[in-house]
Amino acid sequence: MNRKEFLDELAFLLQDIEDVERDEAIQYYQDYFDEAGIEIDKVLSLEVPDETIIERLSGRRECSKCGTPYHIVYKPSPNGEECVCGGKLIQRADDNEET
Repeated sequence: MNRKEFLDELAFLLQDIEDVERDEAIQYYQDYFDEAGIEIDKVLSLEVPDETIIERLSGRRECSKCGTPYHIVYKPSPNGEECVCGGKLIQRADDNEET
């Protein structure tokens, strides 16, 4: 898969998100490849069950004070619903099962 094929595939995979967000993601990779002088000659494709993706995303939490990332299953805070700094752990609006 070459660079154009990669970017076309990325656009296809991101077709269900808002146009602005999709265009920004594609532009990010185009700029990254340009700045790094990278030409793509191979791409790794990971097949992950939807249930696993939902579990990983919906379990993410971050500290409202310092931004430290946590996960309720894979990296829970030792202080329950609080960060070690004392900040409250929050779930981003887009890290829910419906999203």
